[in-house]
Formats: sequence, C-alpha cells, structure tokens
Amino acid sequence: MNNKKAKYGIIFLLICLVGIGYAAIVSNINITGTAAIKSASFDVHFENITVTPGSVAINTTAGDSAPTIEPTNRTRIDYSVTLEEPGDYYEFTVKVVNGGSMDAMIGSVTSKMNNVVINNNLPNYLEYNVIYDDDIAIANNHMLNAGDVETYKVRVAYSTNINPGDLPTTASTTTFSFSVNYIQKDSNATARPLGFIYTTSSTYQSIGSTFNTTSSPTPEIAMSTFGHDAFIRHKVENNTISQSYVGFKVGGTIYYLRGGAGDEGKTDPRPIYKANKDELDKAFGASNCTEYTTTANYDYYRCSNGSLSAIASSDGAMSAWGDSFRCYVYFDGYSNCPKSWVG
Repeated sequence: MNNKKAKYGIIFLLICLVGIGYAAIVSNINITGTAAIKSASFDVHFENITVTPGSVAINTTAGDSAPTIEPTNRTRIDYSVTLEEPGDYYEFTVKVVNGGSMDAMIGSVTSKMNNVVINNNLPNYLEYNVIYDDDIAIANNHMLNAGDVETYKVRVAYSTNINPGDLPTTASTTTFSFSVNYIQKDSNATARPLGFIYTTSSTYQSIGSTFNTTSSPTPEIAMSTFGHDAFIRHKVENNTISQSYVGFKVGGTIYYLRGGAGDEGKTDPRPIYKANKDELDKAFGASNCTEYTTTANYDYYRCSNGSLSAIASSDGAMSAWGDSFRCYVYFDGYSNCPKSWVG
C-alpha cells in the first residue's frame, strides 16, 4: 500500500514538473526600428533692396537714412525719408525669400502709422502702402513655399490729389510700420493672385485671348525665358488682360512702356505718350533720345544706348530691341516677343 502511494506521489510530482516546464517555455518577441529625423528650418527673410528711380534723395544731414535690412535675422527694414512738397515720393522693392526647408504662408498682416493700426485713416496729404511688386495686395494665407521668392513694394508719398486746406500747417514726423507674420503652411494656404503675366510665345498674342505665359510674376523669369533684356508684360484685372507693356532692362533697372493705347493715343493730349517719354528719359537719358513726327500724323520718341533701343509712339505702339531680338505692343493690343529676330 505504501509503495502504491509512493508511486502515485511520484507520478503527481512528475505531472507538476512537466507543467512547470511547459509554463517556462515562452517567446520574447521584440520589434525594433530606427526613425531618422532630418533637421528642419523655418527661415523667411528679406534680401536685395532696390530703390525706385525718381524717389527723393536720402538727405543724411536732415536725419534721413536709406532702407537697410537688420543684419542678424534679416526680418526687419529700417529707413527714414523727408518729403518736402506734393509729388515727392520714396519707393523701394525688397525680396522676401523662404530660405528654409519648410513651406510657409502668411498668418497675419499689420500696417501702422505712429504705432496705431491704419484703418483707412491716413491724412489726405499722405499715401502709404506695401504691396507685391505687381500691385496685388498682400493678404493672409498667401503661401511662400521653401525656396520661393516674392517681391514687396514699399511706397510713401506726399499726395498731389489734395485741396489746399488739406496741406499740413506744421512740419511733422510720421512713423510707418508694416509687418507680415509668416507661419508654417497648412490646409488654409492659397496661391496669391497674379497681377501681371508675361508672354513667352513667339507668335502674335491678342488682349482677351488665351496667353502662353509663365506662371511666376517676375520679369527676371520672362527675360531668362527669352534670353535677352526685353519682354512683354500684361496687367491682369479680374482675370482679364487690361493693359500691355514693353518691359526692358537698362543699367540693372527695369522700365516699362505702356502699349495698346489705341484711339486714346490719337485723340486726347496723350498722357500715356508723355509718361512713356518720361520713362525713356529715365532709362536712356534725354540726350540719347529724339522725337520724330511722321506724315501719318503721329509722333514717336526713339532712344538708344548702342546695345538696346526703344520707341514710344503716340498711336500706342511700343517697342524695344537689340541686334537679334525685338519685343513690341501695337496700338490695338497685339504683341510679339520672339526669342530671335532679325530686321
């Protein structure tokens, strides 16, 4: 009997040991991986200030200072100018560069005069605005992707469209500030509307027709496309071509002649023709220009510096050309700017 109990005890013990052994057979499963996080940067800053020809001169003895970009993070511009009489203005453009690795968009825009937000409350004798260089307003959610560049245009002017009673009676100093807060791009981002487009076709283009154009509103791209310093610029209003210009570069500065004046250039005192003549004088110098009268009863103003020539005609036709190219807008709005031209 005792032997039988002993056998059962041994069997029970063996069963327990087998159970314990089975429970000890387990698998440790580990999933390992590596996530590489690349460096990122958010860097929207100013570059390359260009003062518009015709702006008042900076008078340092009167405390004026030319616009300069703050050197540390390049996100602030400081300047000071004196406007002495109606018609005086100071204008400059500056590049806004997304030099980082992250896409950006405008989060907010604030414009102040004497530290107070401007709400259509400028004095009648002052004009002040900051816009894109193609005259489109800067607005929230406009995107600026990594590597992209926009151009802002800053202008402060002593207005000419004022009554004598609106003139200031005492000298004063007015401080303007304009700030744009760029944030990381999100689903609210929008492409800003274009104010100008550029003809890149070598065939005739007519106002109101579909244009073969670049998508970026920069004359530099237009000139790079053509391979020379002339191009056609079309102003866009409500998605319609409203005006056309001959654009050309002289001495590093871009100038524009408005074309397509049509009957306006024939029947009125020709303010467009006068404006184009003034533009040519600025570009080439009046001593390099000559006015001609034709038997067809229209005048034209021709200027040249040897490598580039340009004509503004009182009938609305404009042209700029060199040895192997020509860009022009006819009085009826047709334009042409072939990549090569002889004649």
